[in-house]
Amino acid sequence: MTFSLLSFFRSSQPASTSEPDDERDTKKFIVEKITVSREKVALPSFVLDGVRSADGKIKPALLRFSRLRIQIRSLSEERSLTVVGRSVSVLIRLATMISGEVERVPAFLFPNCRVKTDWTKIWKAALSATLKQNREEQWIRIYLDGVLEFAEKNDQAFYDVLEGSVCGGELLEENIQSAASKAVNSQEAVPARYTGQTYLVVSRSGHLYRGAFTNRHDRHNETLFAYAPMTIEERSIRMSRFVSFCADVVDALVVKPILAGLKALPDDQRKVKIDALLDTAEHQAGSLTRVVAFERGHRVQFRPERPMLD
Repeated sequence: MTFSLLSFFRSSQPASTSEPDDERDTKKFIVEKITVSREKVALPSFVLDGVRSADGKIKPALLRFSRLRIQIRSLSEERSLTVVGRSVSVLIRLATMISGEVERVPAFLFPNCRVKTDWTKIWKAALSATLKQNREEQWIRIYLDGVLEFAEKNDQAFYDVLEGSVCGGELLEENIQSAASKAVNSQEAVPARYTGQTYLVVSRSGHLYRGAFTNRHDRHNETLFAYAPMTIEERSIRMSRFVSFCADVVDALVVKPILAGLKALPDDQRKVKIDALLDTAEHQAGSLTRVVAFERGHRVQFRPERPMLD
């Protein structure tokens, strides 16, 4: 049984450097819901490069990207943080770290706050928690309520137009078409096709945290659920801890067949890939250790049943 997610992180959570002022500190935010998906958009190439073909023909372009949506709320307002990037695995690690930032000092939610969120540090920590062979060509763009907060290794302006249009909402074919028109200042509709698939949703359900995973098994999509209580013996459990647990579960499942494939290589090929083999084995062992530790202390339940992780 394998998941369609790539590999994910060790849950390092960089903290903000100082406290916000007292008035803002009374405005408590919590993470309400986290959604990670993989997206695919087909549209004319001139939307991306700004140059129409001289012969008038429309050349197609295909955008493949992953998208993280984090719904954050206080008693008085709701905010939406969105991250687009190359890899689902990195985005799930970012989800853990960002939810941890909200639980400590959500500096990025307060305009003109003297506290500054170190997005570069968070980004590097997310990368360092993935398999080494998956770190190349990674990039992200982070938006708060549709406004760009941070970008790394990507200069594609279409994402800015798109996220500015949807402001953290769901992607639909009609709003992607609208964003494509805005990107080229066209009064006419620009054709675009969209497909997407949700891979992980973490949310609050009564007194429980719930993680819902998309599981590809024998070419069929199934859903696996994991539950953990928000409070154990009057001790509150942070949502970031549960998100980290969910990522480790997915990691263990995804890395398991990768490790098996590396071990099954002929001796000469295995020697060439010995660094990848050792890194993958270490990554798998770390994920399994953290999963078991969380299960023992947090009364985790799976539906329909606990998956085989090793």
